[in-house]
Amino acid sequence: MPRTRRALLAALPAVVGLAGCSTDPGGDTTPDGATATTAATPAETTPPDTTTTTEATAASVELEVTAAVESYLYRQGPGLLAVAGGDEQYLLAEVAVGGGTPEPGEFTVRSSGVTYPMTHEPRGPVEAGPFGRSRYRGGRAGWLAAALPPSLPAAPVVTFREQTWPVPDGPARRLTDPAPSFTVTSFEAPGRVRPGSSYSVRLTVRNDGGPGTFRAALNWAGERTVATVEQELSGGGRLRWQAGADVPPGDATAMALVTPGETVERRVTVEG
Repeated sequence: MPRTRRALLAALPAVVGLAGCSTDPGGDTTPDGATATTAATPAETTPPDTTTTTEATAASVELEVTAAVESYLYRQGPGLLAVAGGDEQYLLAEVAVGGGTPEPGEFTVRSSGVTYPMTHEPRGPVEAGPFGRSRYRGGRAGWLAAALPPSLPAAPVVTFREQTWPVPDGPARRLTDPAPSFTVTSFEAPGRVRPGSSYSVRLTVRNDGGPGTFRAALNWAGERTVATVEQELSGGGRLRWQAGADVPPGDATAMALVTPGETVERRVTVEG
């Protein structure tokens, strides 16, 4: 056999073997270790716990917006009430946390890029009205409140870390409406009373602003509250209110109508 033909036949198996490697879809030209490493690389590019952590955080907090108010009554002393508000309004929410103890300052109200912390402390004990039974503290379920400007430029949302809760339509309208502007146009109290007798008080209020609730406490000269007023008034609306009460014991000589913006007093003489 000519030398040239023997050389060609000797090279033929190597050529056929190479052709088989290039066309066989099941051929394994990469070592097993390299193949395993290549397959695992895409999974390692995404942090394995990111989604799980986000879902756990979202499920751990329950929040419900409960009220938006322009003012509220609070206890200033034993049997004596006062009214907060006038230059601000308040958004309240009930919060329950399942796991962890986030601080109240981590909950905020956001409107038009401005953030307000839900850390408002009432000016005194609150036992009624929009507040719940207990305040949220360090993971213990309860209410939170934010003090806001009298009128917000846009509907707000409540935020906690990456989570947000839209404020329902009713409270959102209250927060974005023009602020109410209440004026006490008349306050009539008796000039003379006898201990243990009854008396009558008359009140007229005008609202020159947006819709809102007029709140006031009728106090017997810093000693005790004898009546409260909570009345919704539309813009341009008027309130005529009358209440009767007994003259309390003591040496008080004035009747005080306490509102968020002012305190109106009337002198009263207790005879006998």
